[in-house]
Amino acid sequence: MSEWQFPNAATVEGSAEYYVVRFAPEEARQRIAAVFAWFYQLDGIVAKANDPGIARLKLDWWRDEVEKLSSAQTRHPLSQALAPYCNKGWQKPLLLKSLDEAEARILRKQPDTLEELRASCINTGGALAQLACDHTVSDLPQLNAMGCYREMIKRISRYREDMIYGHNWLPKKMILDHNLDIQSVENLKQSDALSALLKDLADYAGTSLTDINAEARSKPLAYGPALSLVAQSQALARKMQKSNFDVFETRYELSPIHNLWTAWRKR
Repeated sequence: MSEWQFPNAATVEGSAEYYVVRFAPEEARQRIAAVFAWFYQLDGIVAKANDPGIARLKLDWWRDEVEKLSSAQTRHPLSQALAPYCNKGWQKPLLLKSLDEAEARILRKQPDTLEELRASCINTGGALAQLACDHTVSDLPQLNAMGCYREMIKRISRYREDMIYGHNWLPKKMILDHNLDIQSVENLKQSDALSALLKDLADYAGTSLTDINAEARSKPLAYGPALSLVAQSQALARKMQKSNFDVFETRYELSPIHNLWTAWRKR
């Protein structure tokens, strides 16, 4: 049994991802677990990127693995877990885009505008939603919207960790508009300006959900993983709002029972 089969390091029992997979149709569980594992692996490379040059070499190695997914020549157990589910023509560009986004984080690239941040979140969160739901072309706008929302709320909740790694992904224009003191942020000091900025960012993220039409909500089997991730992210956003987005003083996560309940309702 592969270490990347469900449950794996990306879908540990009690986590949001675990219950997304657990309540998916049985035939889809290994695919969704492997997709979560892919993004978990990329997050790990970024988090451990003390030397950007070495980290980028790792990403280049993974790019080579992606190119081999359809040829049965993959070497890593995760690639082998992905291969049966990610060997179609539309999937490779999504995996490669997610690698590009990981590289941008390693290089500490900071978006200038909200639109650039949204594009970054689609390249990561949208890709995850498409791969987890095994999308068709008609599903693309809804899945990108759901994935973008989940990714943006995730980044807000983990902003402290990103700043510890030196990656300030807040759009430069928002920082200027909110008169945010960068020195205080780099010193991990919470401020009213930071709380206001993150609240505005969460509100902006919520606007992407207007693209989720009634058809998507009426097809939980087709859109189930993405809908569950959205519901969990909405619960996390409400939790952050109650404490004024105090990201430097509070670790935000949902309890296992909350993850279970939210995913069960969206099954």
